[in-house]
Amino acid sequence: LISLASSLNVINNVMFPIHFVENEIMLDADLYKRYSVCDAYIELSAGEGFCYGLLESLLHNKPVVYLNYGGHAEYCNAFGYAVSVSDYYSARNINMRWALPKLNDAVRGMNIVSSKSYVATKSSDFIKETFDWDSVIIPKLLETIEDNFIQKRKMSFNLKKVL
Repeated sequence: LISLASSLNVINNVMFPIHFVENEIMLDADLYKRYSVCDAYIELSAGEGFCYGLLESLLHNKPVVYLNYGGHAEYCNAFGYAVSVSDYYSARNINMRWALPKLNDAVRGMNIVSSKSYVATKSSDFIKETFDWDSVIIPKLLETIEDNFIQKRKMSFNLKKVL
């Protein structure tokens, strides 16, 4: 991607929020600074499951352009542009499937979110409420464990008291 941005003469307009820079781990503060100064976050991964980069950018109220495939599509839908899938592919001997973006749709999405009128307001509040460990994640995990394991096996103890 870096060489592509360079060949298109947009390298000075693109920041890559990678965690490893010159064989050193980027500090969270440096990574968050990149999110704070960017206009949007683009993620066209062929098979990203949850995608922390999208989540972190939404915490910074940045609009996102993302491939409409994978787990992140559930929490990004109100705060960005979902790029359509052009095709799917899978590797031999692996029971997994990946998706490829429609590039003209990705360009359209980038143009839309780059307009000054497009702002992902309130995305930070939504992410904090949706993914809060104490009030959302842990209770859902406990409910799932109880529904799928304890009740099906007719176990007779209260998991909440154990934890």
